[in-house]
Formats: sequence, C-alpha cells, structure tokens
Amino acid sequence: SGKGKPGKLVNKPKWVEGQVGGAVQFAGPADQIVADSVAVNRETGGCNTVTFWMKWGGGSEQMPFSWDGLYSLLLRGGSLGINTGESNLLGIPSDGLKGRWAHVAVVFPNGVPSPENARIYIDGLAQRLTERQGKTTASRVATSKLTLSGQTTSGAFRFSGALDDFRIYNRALTKEDVAQLAGAPLMQPAGLKIPAGTVSFTTNATFAKVEVGVGRVVG
Repeated sequence: SGKGKPGKLVNKPKWVEGQVGGAVQFAGPADQIVADSVAVNRETGGCNTVTFWMKWGGGSEQMPFSWDGLYSLLLRGGSLGINTGESNLLGIPSDGLKGRWAHVAVVFPNGVPSPENARIYIDGLAQRLTERQGKTTASRVATSKLTLSGQTTSGAFRFSGALDDFRIYNRALTKEDVAQLAGAPLMQPAGLKIPAGTVSFTTNATFAKVEVGVGRVVG
C-alpha cells in the first residue's frame, strides 16, 4: 500500500475467493507470505492480537502464523495453540475447524504465555486454554517480522489451506472487539484504527487483498 510496508510472497501462493472478498491459498510446500518492519508492541507485559479467517485443509505440524523466532500459532495432533519452541502447545482442540471458514483471533503476550494472559477466540467466542502438549515456560516477544504459513527460520510447518482478512493489533482486543470482527468482518471495531503501518499484499485480481495492520485505541 502507499503508506505500508511491502510484503513478500514466497513461491507464489494462489489468490482465491475467500470469506471477505479474497484470500490467499497456501498449497505448495514452500508457499509463504513474509512481512517486515511491522510496528508491533514489544513492551514487556504488552500484547498483540492477530486475527484472520482460516479455511484449513487438515493435517498436522502446520503454522498458519509465526513471529520471527520460536513464537507461533501451531496446528498439531488434534490441537490449535500457541507454541514457544519447547515441544509445547498451549491451546484448544482443533475439532470442527477443518474444511470451513473459521474466524481465529489470538492474543500473544510479551512474556510467558499462560491461560491468564493469552487468548484464543474461534468465531468470536473465547476458548478455554490448556496445556495440550508439554509445558509452556519460555518468555517470548512479538517481532516486527512475521510469516503467514510456517517460519522464516525453517522450511517446515507450512500451512495447508487459505487465509483471509489478516490483521494485527498492538494490544489485547476485548471479547467485544473480536465478536464484531467475527460477525462483521468488513467493519473495524469501534475505538480501533488501522494507521500508516499497514502492510498489504495485492495482485491484479480485483478481489485479491490481504492486509496486516496495527490498531490502537482512539481517544
């Protein structure tokens, strides 16, 4: 975009019709989108919220999203959750997510993720987080570089499916904010804005657009 930072499409993921006009289909073993210089919240104790529509093709060992390092959202062994690179998963069952458009919102804390400071919402509803695998003990911080489908540091964990209307906010969204995004995806929650730090990925297709933005409380 004119005010944003360019994103890099790796191995030409396909543009397809999605939940909000257009989506990115990740089908190849190397398909990714990588964005850098995103103005995320890196303050100790702060949070960032990642939201998107997901149509997952099934499978395991897949990361729809990751920060630049050992901090990600991981689909593994019947679960969806936050991974900190410790053979761990703090999350929820992935039952019912395959093959349909589901709205996903994840609050990533800067620190050690726990059920108290992390959140996962599915279709606007808060989910109960548990340790689905291992123990989450490592402190992690969001990075200005991020990846859709896998990691930049590894050739593994590629996502199989489509992502749409991807957004980042540099605070923990409220349940009301998330419910509005899930129920009315073309609208911005009241009190939030997308500032000049927006990153967009576009093609010549009229419907194909994915945006990454950082939102702050207004007023």
